[in-house]
Amino acid sequence: MLPRQRVIAALETSGPDGPPLYVSAPTPGVLCEQGDRLTQLLRDYPQDFGDLSNLGVPPCPPHAFDGQFHDTVVDIWGVTWEYRIFGLHGHPKARPLDDLDGLDSYQPPPPPPLEGPQFEALCATARTHKKTYYLLAGWVTIFEVLHAVRKFEDVLMDLADDAPYVHRIADMIVEYDEAWVRQMLAYGADGILFADDWGTTSGPMVSLECWRSFFKPRYERLIAPVRAAGRHVFVHTCGHTEWLWDDLADLGISALWPQLTANDNARLAQWCRRRGVALLAHPDRANLMPGGTPQQVRGEVRRIVRTFGSPEGGLMVNGEVDRGFRIENVHALYDEVFAARSR
Repeated sequence: MLPRQRVIAALETSGPDGPPLYVSAPTPGVLCEQGDRLTQLLRDYPQDFGDLSNLGVPPCPPHAFDGQFHDTVVDIWGVTWEYRIFGLHGHPKARPLDDLDGLDSYQPPPPPPLEGPQFEALCATARTHKKTYYLLAGWVTIFEVLHAVRKFEDVLMDLADDAPYVHRIADMIVEYDEAWVRQMLAYGADGILFADDWGTTSGPMVSLECWRSFFKPRYERLIAPVRAAGRHVFVHTCGHTEWLWDDLADLGISALWPQLTANDNARLAQWCRRRGVALLAHPDRANLMPGGTPQQVRGEVRRIVRTFGSPEGGLMVNGEVDRGFRIENVHALYDEVFAARSR
């Protein structure tokens, strides 16, 4: 079974030969930390969403691992991000809309192109990719961009007040996201990944009423064309999110990538089967992958397969690697996923 066929069978519960493996391309920080041991594992255990066999270890910047690393980057939304740990996500240092006096003159990023050399290159790459692999594109967010361009606590107050300007900012974000979704559909993405963290370790960041009135209609605008095109909708969201699952299913999502350690896994498995939603499952990345043993990782992968898997499908395993992971644990994770295909 080709990797692309395996993923589609898992998503559509049509009988894959085992759980697909998803590994996003490691960051330069991860590659520099793990070195050739990781690149060899990626060759030995090819994932199903793309070819990572040609990855090499890049040159490491000064102070990469001595605690003095420092960098700043300005993103397409005009947010200045500060990075203090090489290979880990940074924090907003300067935001364009903390002062709302700048809202009238604020310019969101231009829409991604639907023609021209850049777009044609995307189309060509997608055609080659899909001959073997499933093409998952995007990292489409609303809430996370909203609290990047404006301070997090101010956004929460804006939402509580239902301030007109927070609707205006959100609509700017959604208009860009709509154009991005159109582009991904046009060049042939099999699935589109939406990603906003909605949970703390024990509950929601916003009320369900706020989510339904403010965010859900905007997600509907973004997800409807994906469903109309017959493509898959992936949603990633960290934290305790059981309060949100049914609303996500009502939007027509195909797969959920949750934080397993923040949710009741038995109830999550029951919900996935009842609502027909596949699961993209990552073993605990805060404690198990950096601090556990290979035997514990193998046991956790087996538990995930028992809890969420079935001969019909419905389960994919996430093997993304973070800074600090023990390479022996990464090996154990990948090896157990491959072993599940022969059981």
